[in-house]
Amino acid sequence: MSVDNGIYILAAKDQYRVACAQGIDQIYWSFSEGYCGGRVVPTRAMEVWGNLPHTHDAKTAIRVAERFRRKMDICESGICIIPLETTWRTLVREAKDYAEQELCYLEENDWGFEVNRKLLWEIQCGRIH
Repeated sequence: MSVDNGIYILAAKDQYRVACAQGIDQIYWSFSEGYCGGRVVPTRAMEVWGNLPHTHDAKTAIRVAERFRRKMDICESGICIIPLETTWRTLVREAKDYAEQELCYLEENDWGFEVNRKLLWEIQCGRIH
């Protein structure tokens, strides 16, 4: 059985954030658009890295990731860097707009996903940033 986990560094243009996560491929999936190829969906990025500490130094991010890795029994994907072609502030702004789009889509299609709706609402309201 696969644990499908790893340590992921989101490398925005202005900062780095480190998260331990499972199923990271979900960052390329949108409720309203489906699979988005290699484009990181802003709301999924906020769900993974929002409200985490950040650093402006890549070496510090690597050290943090290595510290996390040493504490894990199994780390299937190891340490991975996910480049972001924008600043964190821009991502937050995009995520707020995108959360509204995804919430509307879920409402229109009468889908459940209550946990996701709550996260999207928190992103839209700025509680996850």
